[in-house]
Amino acid sequence: MPLLDVDNLTRRFGGLSAVSDLSFAIEEGEIRGPIGANGAGKSTTLRAIFGLTGLTSGEIRYDGHRIDGPARWAKERPEGYTDARKLMAAVLLVAAHGV
Repeated sequence: MPLLDVDNLTRRFGGLSAVSDLSFAIEEGEIRGPIGANGAGKSTTLRAIFGLTGLTSGEIRYDGHRIDGPARWAKERPEGYTDARKLMAAVLLVAAHGV
């Protein structure tokens, strides 16, 4: 059983389909990251996995348990999510001050 299983994830904002029927599985110990052009749905996918945005359709399971739904899951899990721009700004700030 995969540690993270995303099945037919779809997220629409009005008439715009940000993510459409995305499916993938990640086994324990695997390291993966999303890549793609701006607007490809990377951030929306991560926000859906961490419960920060709802799904139009599909399911997300973590360790066999459905986690798509309320954002409370994001507060209970030790994993985290940050916007890449905020992370890069922090890294550049630290580098600029030689810390």
